[in-house]
Amino acid sequence: MKKIIVTYLTAISGILAMSYSSFAQVKSVDIKNIKSTAHAVDGARIVDSNSAKFIGTWVYDNGEEEVTIILDKTLSTLGSGPKHIEMELINGGYKYIKQGKIIANTLQTKPMYGTSKGKDDELTLSITNEKTNKATLIVVKLIDKNSIKINLSEQRGEGINPDRNLNLPLNITLVRK
Repeated sequence: MKKIIVTYLTAISGILAMSYSSFAQVKSVDIKNIKSTAHAVDGARIVDSNSAKFIGTWVYDNGEEEVTIILDKTLSTLGSGPKHIEMELINGGYKYIKQGKIIANTLQTKPMYGTSKGKDDELTLSITNEKTNKATLIVVKLIDKNSIKINLSEQRGEGINPDRNLNLPLNITLVRK
């Protein structure tokens, strides 16, 4: 009987050791330290240590136009099965009001996604225009801990071209609410 219990406990401890080693293999890598997601090992989690300073509610109001942007952090899985990585992304939406009329409200659908790409004071966000279904990039520049500036990115790529008809005023400074 003792031999069976010892064998059982040995088997259980072996299973626990294997489980622990597979959990221990999940590696967190800061986005500052990789060139692209292609350089991340399978099962890695890419963290964006620079993005925390952008999370929150940001507001612009000049009396005629009001813009509210809410940015949050989310975890996205790229790939599937054993060949996948997890990546922290900034996710958000915005509300644009002009002369009291709501022009756009994406606070529920949150069509904005992006990262800092390892930059200390800048986010690049992809936004899909819900009317044209076109994706464009905006750059969010941190001015100080309580203000950001947004502009259209001139960067182009597959499926990404500047959408000058984006229902969001650009070249504006927003303050943290």
